[in-house]
Amino acid sequence: MSILQKLSVVVFVACFATELQAGVIVSFSPTSPLTIVAGDTATVDVLVASDSSDTLDIFLTEFLITPVSGDADGLRFALAQDYSYLNDGNYVFQGVSGAYLRWLPPGNSEPGAVAPNQLSYSVGDFTDDGTSLPLRGNSLPVTLSLTPLLLARLAVETTAGMTGTYRLDLSSDPSHTEFVDGGNMTLAFDSDPLDIVVTSSLSSVPEPPVFPCLLIAAALVLQWRRASSRRQAACSQLA
Repeated sequence: MSILQKLSVVVFVACFATELQAGVIVSFSPTSPLTIVAGDTATVDVLVASDSSDTLDIFLTEFLITPVSGDADGLRFALAQDYSYLNDGNYVFQGVSGAYLRWLPPGNSEPGAVAPNQLSYSVGDFTDDGTSLPLRGNSLPVTLSLTPLLLARLAVETTAGMTGTYRLDLSSDPSHTEFVDGGNMTLAFDSDPLDIVVTSSLSSVPEPPVFPCLLIAAALVLQWRRASSRRQAACSQLA
């Protein structure tokens, strides 16, 4: 059973929450717009914070890539995702991650499509003290603050020769994205999308032309020599 299948059971129990709490803020790093050269890959960190000191015990998130302009197939979630961030010191469930304790990937085995020209990728995890493996042990909810913590790390890839603008965002569908606190209460959330521009090449800052610089240097040297010659001539007349 994958971590997402386990989470579907855990979240199903949490869905009996009678109240929607507020405060979870999801953001992306780098911020918009992120520019990638066609044919290259990039990594995007998903960050989570709270403006009301919420606790977080379970999360299930679905991320979407939607083309805005250009080639529809120019950006996609990478088939190979790196989950080493589960042991990152800034990971929201660092040290209490159910996915890490069970050596289970927190994401899909492969990205999917939810609509024409729209790609999806789901990631989830829950807290666990590891006392009842392989079953879930005691939960250890984490208190969120305004300081962002790492929620997930997504690898995206592009296709050489295909350019365009794309939007990476968190699905607002409550059956695909849910944050649950330590009291089994569903938390409201807000997120800002990340615009990703896939271009044929990165524009570079032009270097100053060499020839004009040489002219300026030569003029300065010539001016210095003329001044030096005039001083020498004046000294000769006084001698």
